[in-house]
Amino acid sequence: RVTAELVHEPKRVLDRLLAEGHKHEAVVLDQQIDVFSESFRRQHDVEIAFEEAARCRLVERAQTEKMSMADLTAHLFRDFHFGLNLVRKNSGQNKFTLPLSAVDAPDKFLSDLVVQSYYPARQTNEVG
Repeated sequence: RVTAELVHEPKRVLDRLLAEGHKHEAVVLDQQIDVFSESFRRQHDVEIAFEEAARCRLVERAQTEKMSMADLTAHLFRDFHFGLNLVRKNSGQNKFTLPLSAVDAPDKFLSDLVVQSYYPARQTNEVG
């Protein structure tokens, strides 16, 4: 719809519309994180959730890297079903809340978590 504001200040209107679109995209991407978590639970019988900072980083990365959330999570967490099942086997833990470090360095996070499941006395506060 053409408004007086659009005619007189097209750049400002365009900038506002782009910002609104970016916010809407972020909401949709955040919802898709839950879709990934539910799919992961159904496929692997392991529950995962993400801390708020991790969710924000996933949305930020999906937008920056121009990837769908499904593609980004498939890429970042491609080995998590193997590692988390090892942890479950060793510790009985079946629910995992993933912190920001799991998004920033997923392989290191998973490796540390698996090692800690074999040597529980070495646990740190970051994993869990």
